[in-house]
Amino acid sequence: MKRLLPLVLALPALAHAWDFEVGAGVAHFADRGNMFWYQEGLPHQLQLTTPALELGVTGDVVPHLAWHADVVYMGRVRTDAVATPDDANYDPVAKSCRGQCIARSNFTGRGDSIGARLTLEPYTYVAGWRIGIEAGAYITRNRWTETVYDWRPNPDDGAGLRTVRVTDDSGWRVVPTAGASIGRGNVDLVYRWYRTRSPNGTLYPAIWQNTQSLTARYRF
Repeated sequence: MKRLLPLVLALPALAHAWDFEVGAGVAHFADRGNMFWYQEGLPHQLQLTTPALELGVTGDVVPHLAWHADVVYMGRVRTDAVATPDDANYDPVAKSCRGQCIARSNFTGRGDSIGARLTLEPYTYVAGWRIGIEAGAYITRNRWTETVYDWRPNPDDGAGLRTVRVTDDSGWRVVPTAGASIGRGNVDLVYRWYRTRSPNGTLYPAIWQNTQSLTARYRF
């Protein structure tokens, strides 16, 4: 990744010509599963599919090898869950409380992914259709906030209910992205995958482990 980034950053200077490109479609944030901000078997709603927008420039380094530099926004996701605040009170196999549920808390999550994508795309033409594969770097920062209402993990400590708010603090980083496209003329249908999972050791990670998008791209 460290070797790839300087090369990708230099691509616009190497290209013979460039065009604007714009894309719109949908993104899906794949969640990290049971016990990451919700508990299966207890009430929850995960709204993890959102509109996706991108705008940038593209050109060819050499024939049949394109570069892309785009700003990407994948719309805001949200989650709402009712869960026992003490993991010891929840059985992840049975997907229910162990014994009697202690007073449950309301977990509300909000977040999005925004960043810049820098990629290389070898492509070819088959019967007039442009087919390409794409890989490179996504410079991004997870923006995730979890608010927990009625928090009291120990019902025996006599403490009152509290509201707790935490955020993903992993900061800006470079993660891999890859995809494929098929199109004709100036229009392509593009699938992409991003490894947007919070790094290991993040105290309050975002709910997603990766993001996928399907967009229609237009070059002009």
